Amino acid sequence: METDIAFSDLHGSAKLDGQNYAMWHRKIQYFLHHKKILEHLTTSMPEPVEPENGQTAQYRRELDAYNKWRDQDLSARFTMLSCMHDNLIHEYEKYSTAKELWEVLKVAYGSTSATRLRALTLKFNQYVLDPKHSMIQHLDVMKDMIRELQNAGTKLSDEQQVLAVLRSLPEQTWGHVKMVQTHNEQIKTFESVANHLKLEADRRETEHAQQAALVAHAGQRKPHKGKRWNKPAGARQSQPQTQSQNLAPQGDKAMKRRRGKRGGKKNVAKAKCYNCQKMGHFARDCTEPKKITIEYQHAAITLLWAMAHKRRSLELVHTNSSSALGVSYSLMMCNMHLAFDVIYFQLQH
Repeated sequence: METDIAFSDLHGSAKLDGQNYAMWHRKIQYFLHHKKILEHLTTSMPEPVEPENGQTAQYRRELDAYNKWRDQDLSARFTMLSCMHDNLIHEYEKYSTAKELWEVLKVAYGSTSATRLRALTLKFNQYVLDPKHSMIQHLDVMKDMIRELQNAGTKLSDEQQVLAVLRSLPEQTWGHVKMVQTHNEQIKTFESVANHLKLEADRRETEHAQQAALVAHAGQRKPHKGKRWNKPAGARQSQPQTQSQNLAPQGDKAMKRRRGKRGGKKNVAKAKCYNCQKMGHFARDCTEPKKITIEYQHAAITLLWAMAHKRRSLELVHTNSSSALGVSYSLMMCNMHLAFDVIYFQLQH
């Protein structure tokens, strides 16, 4: 079962395309080792020559061993060819043994040329997080590119690896994280920055899931319905009313709501005027002159005396001039006499 899975991977997305040789040649070795034919990549066996005096026992043993080896070598060779893209199959199927094919592929793709090294470096420097990839997938891609550069002879320091990972994050969504991690002295290796980014990605996924759950819960809420509208549809339809019948009770209810405690009209015949003491009208509608009550008179006199006393006390405190005090006190007394005259005139009339 595991062999089938490994072969399907090599036969699928992991096919040799000329750019993924570093990973492809590892997977091929794993698969051939599991099939117990890995030695065919480095060894060969010549075909035995039949002796002139006819087939001997030694020749037959050598021929049986060669045929067995040949079958295994064909299996290794066909495995490598089937794990290539179609254009490469046409180019390399002319090599008859697995060892010969393996060595040719190593020369073609295993040795890093200056052009390939520049291509790897450019890809590594321009790589940016794919929106479709998770943070774990993004870090795996970065790790593979670092490994390819190291296999090509370009070794990156820990600081270069950390800066490359932070640079690959988009500024719009990861700008704050990039700024914080750049000045974090504890971030010194690829593994340390990878752990911090994984934790941040998990936190964002959890927060996004919580927000989505809240939105879904809010969308499931039923609108509030008052008691007036909770009647069943059948009950409303089973009692048809005419327009006049509908308007009458609604008008009564509206009148009751508008009236309140003082909404109705009072009986004027029983009303008593507080100005002329006569029945049949209110004081606001009285045609007689307005009269001042005894209580109002006493209140006015008391207020005037209080004002005079307070004003005199303030002037005694803030004024040292006897002449000014006398003039002010005289004015106050004139105002009091004038007020008394007004009250007396109203009492007489």
